[in-house]
Amino acid sequence: MNFYNPYQFIPVDTRRTKKQYWHDRDDIADPENSFTRHDRWHPEGKSGRITCTLKCRTPLVAGAKQDPGTRKTPGTVDPYCLPDDTLAIPGNSLRGMVASIAEAISQSALRVLTSEEEAQWSVRKPVESPLTMLGILLHDEIGWHIRVLPMNEVITIPLNRLDSRRSYQHNENRTLLHVELTREGRFRRFVDSPTPHSYTGILFRRGSHKDMPNKQKEKFIVWDGELETLERVDVDDKVVETFNNILRRRHKELKEENKDFPLLPVGYEDRDWEKQVVRSGDIVWFGRDRKRNVIELSYSAIWRKEVPGTLHFAFQNAGGKDALPWNKDRDELTPAEALFGVVEEKPETHRNARNLASRLRFHDAEPLGDVKLEEKTITLKILASPKPPSPAMYFAAAPLCQDRCRLSLRVFV
Repeated sequence: MNFYNPYQFIPVDTRRTKKQYWHDRDDIADPENSFTRHDRWHPEGKSGRITCTLKCRTPLVAGAKQDPGTRKTPGTVDPYCLPDDTLAIPGNSLRGMVASIAEAISQSALRVLTSEEEAQWSVRKPVESPLTMLGILLHDEIGWHIRVLPMNEVITIPLNRLDSRRSYQHNENRTLLHVELTREGRFRRFVDSPTPHSYTGILFRRGSHKDMPNKQKEKFIVWDGELETLERVDVDDKVVETFNNILRRRHKELKEENKDFPLLPVGYEDRDWEKQVVRSGDIVWFGRDRKRNVIELSYSAIWRKEVPGTLHFAFQNAGGKDALPWNKDRDELTPAEALFGVVEEKPETHRNARNLASRLRFHDAEPLGDVKLEEKTITLKILASPKPPSPAMYFAAAPLCQDRCRLSLRVFV
């Protein structure tokens, strides 16, 4: 499957940006900070007016009043108009477009970044690092633990030979299955009861989908059904909670995108997506660290892995503390902030906040001639924003943009 980025991504790294120290009011007297002043004219400074002409090569709408619509019907957007009903492009839209470009090419701080609250971010695991151990996840009076299944005796069964057989679930479906093999050791058929030539075990049916064209087989694990004969490995509650939260978040994302990709094995579908998705008795793949502690759970050998910490932490770790919006822990202004201004958010008091007004003013763009307004309603395609954490897009300098991103912004107003 090929993936085409609709955007040109520029890595975040404000540590390389020339910044202006601005902590106390007296710091503005520093000669290097002279261009961030609002209280006096600087002899080497410049001011003026830039007039631009925009040409719409494709249909354009700058929205004003909006009706959000429903899940079944799209919302509607009324075009922005001047007081005399003339169609126009609002100045704040132009400002946002120019400011976002200025931030990117000057490696300036982000003016807007989603809440820094904890979230369960996850990314696709690399194919080269699959989970290799299967077990039955159980919960008792002591807590969560795994009974490790014998992976040295696994029989593969073609999808077209499974009929309606469900995955094994210890607390809901204790039925053991029996299979016979060919002389070559391959699956031959299911039998209703054990025979001298059959093998007893359980079926783990991960499921298939049109987006999984290479999926052809499922796993049958040879096991006599006795839990006490299997190795017991304790699992921390936080590991189960992390797995549960990633499942819920991924389910929500797929639902918003109207996708039906299966997240749960066959037979596990009846789950409460608002609370606990993972149940005692589920067969899971799991990973362990060097100390043999279970650190990862999944319903498939290759799925998703957690990205720990907040989104703010990820941006600060990759691009420096000045990559975050203006806050009490920052003392230096990046180039775009010196131009477009900053506002420090202090919701508890709103007193003694360090703010700097913008030195640029944008006006509405008015039409130079007649503007044709579409008489019919046009339904636009959804252009979703990149979903965090997207580390390859935000925090790595891809070969395509390494040279294109070596830009600087030097503007005197």
